[in-house]
Amino acid sequence: MYSLISKIVEFGVRIRNRKYENGKNVVHSRLPVISVGNLSFGGTGKTPFVIMLADILMKMSRHPVIIGRGFNRQVKGNTIVSDGKQLLADISSAGDEMLMVAQSIPVPVLSCDSKSDAALEAEKLFNVDTIIVDDAFQHRKLHRNLDIVLIDRETIDNPYLFPKGRLREPLSSLERADIICFNGDFQIDETSSEFYPEKFKLKLEKKVLSINNLLNCIIYLPDKFPFIDYRFIAISGIAKPVNFILTLKSINFEISQHKIFADHYNYSRDDVRKIIDLCKDIRIKNIITTEKDAVKLANFKELFMSAGLNCFYIKIGLKIESGNEKFMEKLSRIFN
Repeated sequence: MYSLISKIVEFGVRIRNRKYENGKNVVHSRLPVISVGNLSFGGTGKTPFVIMLADILMKMSRHPVIIGRGFNRQVKGNTIVSDGKQLLADISSAGDEMLMVAQSIPVPVLSCDSKSDAALEAEKLFNVDTIIVDDAFQHRKLHRNLDIVLIDRETIDNPYLFPKGRLREPLSSLERADIICFNGDFQIDETSSEFYPEKFKLKLEKKVLSINNLLNCIIYLPDKFPFIDYRFIAISGIAKPVNFILTLKSINFEISQHKIFADHYNYSRDDVRKIIDLCKDIRIKNIITTEKDAVKLANFKELFMSAGLNCFYIKIGLKIESGNEKFMEKLSRIFN
């Protein structure tokens, strides 16, 4: 049954892509557009890559704006999350990932329903010279000057369309990509022959940048974290919760329990009270969560504090392990 549905999905994807192949239905921005996307549903590191890319562009004396859907937000239309100087939206109007981006880097951030419409609006709203579009590989309506696609090990090991696998479109769609980024613990030479050897490839490495106290905003370097000998309850509402635990183990956290919620989960006061009750039941005072979850759990600081709990989140970044020089060349080229 899943195989049949996957074939129907593939047929629909091919029909949709064909609509944009002649360029007639494509919207052009007057600014260079960089798309950061993937082929699969969630968990390949798009958001950390977007933040890293914006930082690289700023060091090149560029002025980027970041636009994205703002998944699970409660409003319609375009929302200015940040003007590059201050936050102008909350979680309900920004969405968790766009709010996290806006808190991480001082550039304008726009949550939107239509990425192509938002790109044109961003030209007018902000004094910028580059548009970064989060999760835009499937948004064919907007012309892009550089198409970057992230791939992880799971995508390679399970190359089937939804619902049989995780793919949103076939691996053959990588033909449209300008740069393929391998994010995870595998080598490029294992996959180069399968994934378009003529394409430029980046190898990415995930790293823990810091461990942040959600309640008092104190930031610790991973090797300076004073609570490392304590037990923790892990809380996550992300696409790949197992990766969160593996990351925590890599920095020697002792996790007693892992409370898993759905990806992009919106926590309620009742959810937080249940988390607090769990901490009391097993006599643990320390909670560790993801940065994406932290932007939502921050609304319940008073509950954690009144319960006498410590609440931390890890901040994840990406590092280019190989291909950096050529990547910089490709970025420079789109501005010439």
